[in-house]
This record gives sequence, C-alpha cells and structure tokens, in this order.
Amino acid sequence: EYYLSSPEKAREYCLQAQKLSQKTNFKGGLAVAYGWLAFLDEQEGKIESAINYYKKATEIFKQTGNKKEMAVCLNNIG
Repeated sequence: EYYLSSPEKAREYCLQAQKLSQKTNFKGGLAVAYGWLAFLDEQEGKIESAINYYKKATEIFKQTGNKKEMAVCLNNIG
C-alpha cells in the first residue's frame, strides 16, 4: 500500500524490517526487506542500488531454498 502512495514511508518500514530481521536472524524477513528496498530503488531510478539489493535477496532466498522468490529477484535483475 505505502509503496504507491508514500514511497518514503515504505522505505522507512523496509529499513525497520531489515534491522529487526538482522537482530533476530530472520533470513526470510531480511530477504523480503531487501527485495522491497530493491523495488523502491528501481522505481526511483537507482538501478545499481536496486540490483545490489536484489542480489542480496537472491542469495538469501538461495540459502533458504525459496526458489520461487529467488526466481522473482533474478527476473527483476534481468
């Protein structure tokens, strides 16, 4: 919802999710946060940053065996 109406607020929530996921070692949450940060950067034209976030998310999805989300990230990079 926020990613359309208030991207700044969406980024704030993503960064909170990133920090909390790192603190609790919740890899799935960290990967999702990276994926959304990538999407937000992509929408703002920050392509290099977006690709870096997608790569981070892809690596975590690979480690956790989440092939579907890994494919989504790879598709977004392409």
